[in-house]
Amino acid sequence: MVARAAASRHQEHGHGAQFAVPADEETSVAILKGANLLLAFLLELAMLAAFGYWAHGVADAAWLRWPLVVLMVGMLTALWAVVAAPKSPRRLGLPGLTLFKIGIFGLAALALAGAGQSAWGIALAAAAAVNIALARLWGQERPA
Repeated sequence: MVARAAASRHQEHGHGAQFAVPADEETSVAILKGANLLLAFLLELAMLAAFGYWAHGVADAAWLRWPLVVLMVGMLTALWAVVAAPKSPRRLGLPGLTLFKIGIFGLAALALAGAGQSAWGIALAAAAAVNIALARLWGQERPA
């Protein structure tokens, strides 16, 4: 309410265009839900990147690094597409889907820690935990 009044006064005094203020709490929650879905997608990409980073570091032979990265990321992408993708006919039900996500993001965080990137691993785990919890709270994790 205060933000809308400030925006109105700002425009009345000719200080540029009015900025958007959510009309009500429902709109704010809808924006947060959309942001959580975007975060879920970005976390999926970060999870794949984490495993790729780890795979690149475990290979002793230089010629083996990139093939191992491609294999690791490809296998995880296929696994995710089958059991966790929203439109997959074989998507896990609840609570299996939630447990799968906790496990895969936990392993990705451990992979980062194992590759010497503990801070990034902790950040990934924390962001994934918040995202998964909000997705369950808002009913964004639906079985196939």
